[in-house]
Amino acid sequence: MLFLNSGALLAGAGAVGFYLQSSQADAAPFTTPLLLTAAACLGVATWLSMARGVAMRVGAGGVAFEKADLIRVPWHALESVAIEGKCARVRGQSVLGAPVDEMCNLHTYRGAVAALVAESAVRVPHVLQGKIRETVGAPLPAAGELLPLEPVQLAGRRCAHSGKTIAFESDGSLCKRCERIYLRTAKPALCACGAALD
Repeated sequence: MLFLNSGALLAGAGAVGFYLQSSQADAAPFTTPLLLTAAACLGVATWLSMARGVAMRVGAGGVAFEKADLIRVPWHALESVAIEGKCARVRGQSVLGAPVDEMCNLHTYRGAVAALVAESAVRVPHVLQGKIRETVGAPLPAAGELLPLEPVQLAGRRCAHSGKTIAFESDGSLCKRCERIYLRTAKPALCACGAALD
């Protein structure tokens, strides 16, 4: 934010200097250095904003990535979580069935990645690749920000057991561990993840 504000301020001063220079000869000799410094500040601000990576949310609903829209991956659709260089790579299927392959910077989002690893270890431990638990460490209790998550829309989705379409929200049931969706009248006693269904 500092580089963005500084770049904007310097660009404004350079533009004023350029205007004064065009109206009076050599009135503003500092114009070119101001504009070059402004361009450098704006370039650094852009690079820093891109180096951050995609923001990630982790919780009972799975993992979600903040892009133009919130891309949500329920626990049962998570395929792998691995460390690649200085980033965590998360692969899976979104609630809409689209493939998800996202990278999260460990330096910026270490708390979210640690929460993801801790939740995955409890819910879907088979997705954790390599020595990710040792690399990331335990999540800090005060890390991150608590945000409300919209409930999963059940109507229009298919039952994981019978394959039938759920017509109304009240006809559906959700596994609390992995977020698989079941039709209340067709759900088994145990979810595919092994959790008991209420």
